[in-house]
Amino acid sequence: MQLLISHKGTHMSPNPLRHIAAFVMLLVGIAVTAHAQDLVITGVIDGPLPGGSPKVIELFAPEAVADLAACAIGVANNGGGSDGEEFFLSGSAQAGDFIYVSSEAVQFQQWFGFGPSFTASAVNLNGDDAVEVFCNGVLLDSFGDANVDGNGEVWEYTDGWAYRRNDTAADGLMFNPGNWTYSGKNALDGDTTNVVSATPFPFGSYLPPMPDSTHVTDGHFERVLIESALPELRLRSTQSGAAQASRIAFESADNGTAMHWTHDATFGSDSAARLHLVGADTSGAPLVTFEQSGQVGIGTATPENALDVNGVIRSVEVLVESNWADYVFADGYVLPSLDEVRQHIAEYGHLPGIPSADEVQTNGLAVSKMQTLQMEKIEELVLYILAKDEQVKALEARLQRLEQLLVEQDK
Repeated sequence: MQLLISHKGTHMSPNPLRHIAAFVMLLVGIAVTAHAQDLVITGVIDGPLPGGSPKVIELFAPEAVADLAACAIGVANNGGGSDGEEFFLSGSAQAGDFIYVSSEAVQFQQWFGFGPSFTASAVNLNGDDAVEVFCNGVLLDSFGDANVDGNGEVWEYTDGWAYRRNDTAADGLMFNPGNWTYSGKNALDGDTTNVVSATPFPFGSYLPPMPDSTHVTDGHFERVLIESALPELRLRSTQSGAAQASRIAFESADNGTAMHWTHDATFGSDSAARLHLVGADTSGAPLVTFEQSGQVGIGTATPENALDVNGVIRSVEVLVESNWADYVFADGYVLPSLDEVRQHIAEYGHLPGIPSADEVQTNGLAVSKMQTLQMEKIEELVLYILAKDEQVKALEARLQRLEQLLVEQDK
């Protein structure tokens, strides 16, 4: 970056100090712009464990930082003003890395389940303290107002946390409370780990603003290139007040649309949003549909279950989790008599406990439930066979006794 200053003649402003101040502010602005992507403060937490731990500052690197030793954090306690650079980092960071600076390691590990990137006594923050991050001596980002005690302020995070909203960049010299979400004061009281907390600290979830795109035409190809550690592509409709659809199409000049994605949404009703993968023939049902609520449909535009498939599924193996029918062999199981089974078949035309053909035609076949019912009938058959086997053995024994009596009488 070059700064060109031209000077013509010997004319001086009546107030040269004003121009000097403006020049200094220009240099500061250029420096902030040059380093604005180094590190961003994305979260602070004043934990509920003994000593108010974990006390943590989360930083994010939108771009690679080759030398973190040029960057430092500072904590402004109780509105006493900036303390400047208090703890310098070390090493390097890749684009998209999150960095955790904690006052200590043991309770950080207990709370999060992993260790901090750095430990520093300088991170002795309470829920009313501001945080600053510097690189090359320039203040890049701040959370809270260094000159204001945060107690009672909108950004207070005592026994709680604050986290940067997605799509917001570093606040720089001017902290913007609207760029943050807050757990609320004392939200973490009584919690022992982040996992079990009703308001867990959303660590590592920040998404930076969507990067600019590059459009390239080289005669044969047109390409849109998005280069970022966290690439993101958005289609945002400016239409309001009505249902409409965004569309990504894969087309050729000869054959037209081969396949495209469409996103249906009705403003004011996010629950109605769904994403479709549509083939070249747009008159039929979409190939795949993803509902915002999580349902997936193949061959259907309106799936009502976790997965709805309108077609044949071919698989080498299907694993179905189900309760099994060994209760048939348990003590106390009431085995219907064969006369009862015979009467049920004569009256209803199907086995007891098994859905009729009409029910299956109307409601479909629940594979897991039917496998259990079939095993129930198989195990009942085994009991019937074992009972008949006992009867046969008893008859055979009786027959042998009768034959023995006959032989004795003939003697």
